[in-house]
Amino acid sequence: MGRVLAVGWACVDLRFHVATWPPEGSRTPVTAYREAVGGPAAVASLAVARLGGEAALLSRRGEDPWGGWLVAELAALGVRARFAVGEKTPVSAVVVVPDGERYIFPYRGQLGTALPEGWSEEVDGAAVVLADARWPEAAEEAFVRARQAGKPRVMDLDSAAADALHLARLATHVVASEEAERALGGLEALEALFPGAFVAVTRGARGVAWPGGHVEALPLEPKDTTGAGDVFHGAFAWALARGWGEVGALRVANAVAGLYVARGQVPSWTEVERWMHG
Repeated sequence: MGRVLAVGWACVDLRFHVATWPPEGSRTPVTAYREAVGGPAAVASLAVARLGGEAALLSRRGEDPWGGWLVAELAALGVRARFAVGEKTPVSAVVVVPDGERYIFPYRGQLGTALPEGWSEEVDGAAVVLADARWPEAAEEAFVRARQAGKPRVMDLDSAAADALHLARLATHVVASEEAERALGGLEALEALFPGAFVAVTRGARGVAWPGGHVEALPLEPKDTTGAGDVFHGAFAWALARGWGEVGALRVANAVAGLYVARGQVPSWTEVERWMHG
């Protein structure tokens, strides 16, 4: 089974589940709280590890207590991470409302751009490289090296920003968010923008679509949608590394993300198989 390398953003999520929304006064009761690994690349790597895959991460953190927490938490959850170290670790306050929707208030930290020592070894050892656009310098280096080796490259496209579009043009697979699809003019427009890549779009409660096909989201009550797209991308890359075709990998990722939203945690592969087989 091939290793998946995720390149990009890691942060600390401080998740507050609130009893009512929107706020009706100066204080709103919190029904649950937890600290969690956040960021597209980091959450994707956690999904890979939870599914039983070999997960690696290239990301950034600060030389501060939250940075140490990230290192320890990722290691405990089965992700081998290499970090470029700056001054302050990114932290996000995440408010999760009763219907499972989330509102994120990110502090971006104080980070450098240089890649960590040993980054090229991680690319060389990966079967699939996945990247977000939050650290474009590292994503470009990783994608170019992976392209030279003929490895699949999955782009988590969540905006129409120039950096994100540039990186997507280096990818073999572009899985866009609904927001990016809307900003860029729809699925056909995405296909035209990236003619050499397999293109798909995640549409939240409406499932996932690709040219010629669509899968509905799982009919489950959402508990927490925080990181659902990141989990989807990690599961998609993991399935590609296991030898699934693109459409099969999308179906796997759709099931993984759906169960995650309903339960608030990434399911095991055994749980996913059970759901997919009825």
